[in-house]
Amino acid sequence: MPSAMIPSKPFYYLRHGQTDWNRDLRWQGQTDVPLNDTGRQQAEDAQKCLVGLPITHLVSSPLSRARETADIVNAVLGLPITDHPGLMEVGFGVMEGSHHSLGDYTNRWRTEGYTPDGAESFAVFTDRVLTTLAQLLHADGTPLIVAHGGVFWPIQDALGLAVNGNLPNARPVMVYPTEQGWDWATL
Repeated sequence: MPSAMIPSKPFYYLRHGQTDWNRDLRWQGQTDVPLNDTGRQQAEDAQKCLVGLPITHLVSSPLSRARETADIVNAVLGLPITDHPGLMEVGFGVMEGSHHSLGDYTNRWRTEGYTPDGAESFAVFTDRVLTTLAQLLHADGTPLIVAHGGVFWPIQDALGLAVNGNLPNARPVMVYPTEQGWDWATL
């Protein structure tokens, strides 16, 4: 989906807090791995960065690590919150649960069309994420999207955001249009 189909309006994005699989460098995908105590603390720390921002509502991936992160930050925001299946992490298929040391197949998946058995192709995943983002930004208000590191990949690609590596766990960012395109800032 071209970025022209994404409405030019700011939004906030928050990757979920840490899980044991993040800590252990395992691919999570759509396996529903819960937050660990560090992840809960990270979500509590993120609250401070979000208070007073013009966020009108939260939209979360339904996976528990994202939803619990959303619930924790929303304890101080007190805003409407909904789950959206379009924000689920990519289905990594047979790679889910495997250790990152098996190789960074994600670069091949993103750039060469390699798709592990049972996984979503990057094209299908990108369409799902960008269609969801467009829907969310066409609606009224300014959302805080609480999702996953992988969900941010198609967003950064489509909007031309210069992001080195993955977003850190539970570190909010603002994504906003500029005269030259799009930019982002860590809060």
